[in-house]
Amino acid sequence: MTLTPTAVPDASPASHDAPTLRTALHVLSHDRQALSGWLSRFNDETRTVDIARQSYWHPNGFAKLVLQTDEDHKVRLHVWPAGSHRLGESNPHGHRWNFASTILCGDGLQDTHYAEADTGVTYEYHEYRGGNVAGAVTHVRTVHLTERGVHIRPKGELYVLDTTIVHTVRPLGDALIATLVVQGAPCLESTPVYGAPGVNVDEPGRTISPSEVRMLIGDVLNALD
Repeated sequence: MTLTPTAVPDASPASHDAPTLRTALHVLSHDRQALSGWLSRFNDETRTVDIARQSYWHPNGFAKLVLQTDEDHKVRLHVWPAGSHRLGESNPHGHRWNFASTILCGDGLQDTHYAEADTGVTYEYHEYRGGNVAGAVTHVRTVHLTERGVHIRPKGELYVLDTTIVHTVRPLGDALIATLVVQGAPCLESTPVYGAPGVNVDEPGRTISPSEVRMLIGDVLNALD
């Protein structure tokens, strides 16, 4: 199959079923030469302007670049620039949609899963209804969380997570890390976000410029094997 910017719709990711999203992501990512050519198409001036309008710098230090949007799916590129002392997603959280993800380059991610319990670390539970804006979260109650497991996601691994998973993600090493994500349409109205007592979880990401988008996509292309 020739990889094109319409390859994801052709792979039928409209289903909320996570394995279907995995198949769509495999279509995009298994041929690295074709993937590089596909990503290069997003690195012109017009497209980076469009991408910047939908994208932002996450408060925890990575760029969330929306490459493709359809009624039933999105394709995103998450980029942690190279450097030491990088932040991860420190607030345990869920997602309103199922998604498939793969590590394109770098040393990988630590993906830690959590569950509510009678005892454990104290957190404040909030409901998040979507949108990179202040006021998108509502405090619900105080809870305890325990770790369910720690998963090391190396470069090249392709994995799926559904709406039942609560997790945090931490970048490993100092090299640039990029992940490619295919997410389905939202199938929940809200999802949990947990913050330590006194921690503000209602912090929107900051805007990203077209020049930053071009730089980051260029850095990812240079890092691809």
